[in-house]
Amino acid sequence: MKRVVALGLFALLATDLSIAASAQTAGTPPAKEKLICRREAPIGSLIESRKTCKTREEWQKLADLSRESAEYQQQQGQSRPRGE
Repeated sequence: MKRVVALGLFALLATDLSIAASAQTAGTPPAKEKLICRREAPIGSLIESRKTCKTREEWQKLADLSRESAEYQQQQGQSRPRGE
């Protein structure tokens, strides 16, 4: 479970960094897209929350990466022999 969460967070950070890098290297500012904001509570915290705003495309990429990560973890778990 911790691996899935860690991979999800890694995917989130990688997505944010790659999007920021592509926006800076493009030279021209990207067209204004509507931002979708969500409040997310970190795992283990009932009080703290973070507001994250992304475009629809960015949220979709994040969801795709999270799904792929979960599928990978499930496949890795299925390939282990019983008892491990």
